[in-house]
Amino acid sequence: MSKAIKLRDDETAIQLEGERLEASSDVFEETSEVSPADRLRFRQSMGLVLSVRFDEQQLRALAAEARRRGLAASTLVRMWTLERLEECARVQAGGVGHNGGTHDQEQ
Repeated sequence: MSKAIKLRDDETAIQLEGERLEASSDVFEETSEVSPADRLRFRQSMGLVLSVRFDEQQLRALAAEARRRGLAASTLVRMWTLERLEECARVQAGGVGHNGGTHDQEQ
């Protein structure tokens, strides 16, 4: 089997597992921790997908935190990413970051 075919098979397996996990976590979508406005903002369908790799321990921790919040793991990652991008935009506009420092100091 060529390396390109194996990579494609691995990516397909990962995508299918992600879809399975996403479908199984739909029962956790309702929560009082996320406001309706945030739920609408973060649930917008973008149509583009970014694969992110985690080791097993990180993925378990992420899944546990998502369950605790009543969210799908991918939704939580997207929320955190969008929050960070908004914070970076504020810093670039002259604001400060979450710890009171500048964006460069946070990294």
